[in-house]
Amino acid sequence: MTYIPGHSAIVAYAVESAAAPVIPDGSAPTLANPSSSPTYLGYTNIPQTNRNFNNAMGYGLGQADAAYRKRSRVEVDLNFTLRPGKGAFEFVKNYLLRGNAEDDFWPIAIYVGQIGQSCDVYRFCKCQQAQFNFADPGGGGEGELTIQPTFWGITKQYGGGPVLNPSTATLRAFETPLMYHDVRQFQIQDSISGSWTDYRAALMSHQVTVSHNLERKNCTPNYGDNNPLSRVSYDILPHLINVSGQIQLHNSLSKDRYDAAVTSQDWGDLATLATNTGVQSAGETAKYYLLTARDCMPTSESTDGVEASAELQFSVNYVARNLDITLS
Repeated sequence: MTYIPGHSAIVAYAVESAAAPVIPDGSAPTLANPSSSPTYLGYTNIPQTNRNFNNAMGYGLGQADAAYRKRSRVEVDLNFTLRPGKGAFEFVKNYLLRGNAEDDFWPIAIYVGQIGQSCDVYRFCKCQQAQFNFADPGGGGEGELTIQPTFWGITKQYGGGPVLNPSTATLRAFETPLMYHDVRQFQIQDSISGSWTDYRAALMSHQVTVSHNLERKNCTPNYGDNNPLSRVSYDILPHLINVSGQIQLHNSLSKDRYDAAVTSQDWGDLATLATNTGVQSAGETAKYYLLTARDCMPTSESTDGVEASAELQFSVNYVARNLDITLS
């Protein structure tokens, strides 16, 4: 029996060489190996992974217990938490968001393993959902900013990846991730005048979620449990983009944001900027993280119920057309 401490785990990713696995007609497919030189992801946790075999028992008349086994489509997903900084920026820019003109993501392979050992690889992954969090749970500015993506994959290669053995220098090069005290601006735009109002002093937390509404397409034939392309999706197709957010505030927004005019609720963009420019630690590079929710509209506003000993808190939920992100 081997016990594995969490700090010995490592997560990496690589771009797939094809948009989807090749499934030939009439013969068992062979899954090509993933890249042997993936990119390390930066500061993250050990992913929560799941491979659902969707197996079940079948029943028939005249017998109370199960009569036969049923196999179905194998479905793979994983989620994890990123801390925005070096190592994570390129991943976030390229694989979590897509524009209105982009029909699809290019899939990636995600490697999860233990340092110095062969890793598992989740193949042909696309982002189902990503949550961007700006929060300060401690109230003292020490809270880390986080991004929590969920990926759907086509298959899992159990122990099918290379040995990952990054040097300490490689891992330390990720530097310090951005913190809540690095949030410089939290602004809402007026859709008519185009002017911006900053609410940074009132901000408690801001959470934005983008969903890509993925669909697993079809199911490959059963080539046997030992073939990683047996009973899996042929492809994963994204549909409409949904963006929603929640803001928590120390003070409520002004009447102008809700019902002062005929179109008060037609907000413009909502921008959150975090940067350590000018205050980064010695030897570290400046980091710039701007998340913009486009064409926002509030869906509800509320005063949170608290005890007499607590401070009043206010919440606003909103929807948006899409998300833009600038990282450097």
